[in-house]
Amino acid sequence: AHVGDEAVPLLRSLALEATAIEVLIAAVQALGTIHSGAVVETLASLVDADEDELAREAARALAQIETPEARDALINAARGERAAATQAIDALVTMQGPEIDQALLEIGKSDQYGADRALARLLSHEDEEALDLVVGRAGRGTVDERISALTLLADANTDGSSSRLLAL
Repeated sequence: AHVGDEAVPLLRSLALEATAIEVLIAAVQALGTIHSGAVVETLASLVDADEDELAREAARALAQIETPEARDALINAARGERAAATQAIDALVTMQGPEIDQALLEIGKSDQYGADRALARLLSHEDEEALDLVVGRAGRGTVDERISALTLLADANTDGSSSRLLAL
């Protein structure tokens, strides 16, 4: 058993049933410190909550747990229709691993919320595919899209991004 397992039923109940947003958020934050399957299920369901602040806290809590199940739930939230409301991409970029990088690359290739944030994280880790994608965007598209791509390259501040930026 994990430390805190005894508290899961109470925290789960508070996170799902409390009426005061402060209590809901405190329960979600506490759940994020307990690494258990029941916690991940609860947090994953709360990422879909109508209350945006609660959904954002649930996404942050999932990132703290760092289990494959929590990672998958967070990736799904970052790709979902409520990605902007949950800000799941902001939580996702704090995590590491090949599955995270792959999800970030897919998000970066899309026009969905968080694409630039995903690419910025990948560029900071010198991901070649992300670098090629951003360099390609710097050479085509609207003026705003090109400036955005150039800014991503400059902000990455890596040897690869700097040399590619200078070559443009």
